[in-house]
Amino acid sequence: MAQSHYFKSDQTLDHEIKTIEYMIAQHHFELITDRGVFSRNKVDYGTNVMLKIVLKELKEYYSNSSGYSLNNKQAKSQINMPESMNGVETIKCLDLGCGYGVVSIVLNTFFPEQKWYAVDINPRAAELTKRNSKKHSLDITVLESDGIPKSMDLSFDLVLLNPPIRTGKDVYYRLFAEVAATMEEHGVFYTVIQKKQGAVSAFKYLQELFSDVVVIDKSGGYHTIRCRNSCQN
Repeated sequence: MAQSHYFKSDQTLDHEIKTIEYMIAQHHFELITDRGVFSRNKVDYGTNVMLKIVLKELKEYYSNSSGYSLNNKQAKSQINMPESMNGVETIKCLDLGCGYGVVSIVLNTFFPEQKWYAVDINPRAAELTKRNSKKHSLDITVLESDGIPKSMDLSFDLVLLNPPIRTGKDVYYRLFAEVAATMEEHGVFYTVIQKKQGAVSAFKYLQELFSDVVVIDKSGGYHTIRCRNSCQN
């Protein structure tokens, strides 16, 4: 399958900078976009669906924390981050295929104790994420790369990916495998895929990479999938 235009490193397109608005959890965001990036006119429906359920899970996690350590079975059954999150131990989070930075900007705004990294193959997208990060007074490390760069030499506690479906399974399954290889033992990975675009087969593949894979939300034909290792239970 041919790569879609927003996935290519194509900088020959004329610029058409614009600002879009996005509301989530009663918080208003203004995001700079441009031609040649994914969903430039509005935040993608799948990204929005995934962010809503992830925000819900993370807020429940934090609200059930004491000194940022899990203290109840319900929270532990959902996600499990490091027990120390008070600045002594940095919570490393990855916005993979960041586009213009929606995921990392939204989550870092709600959870400033997290340290976010954002990666995209498209240099125009990476530059927009830098601009949007600065616009929202966030310290997000942005890298231009096809997948997770080995030079980062990091393991992540939290990863989100709205996969580039139109590039084909070979590409986004490789990204799934890269995530699995760079996750902390306690790490949590969220991804979102339309049912008609291969959510069921992707779920089965993710079960080969993670021991605990669950569809946590089905909205508008999109499946949000949470992956981790069962040793966290």
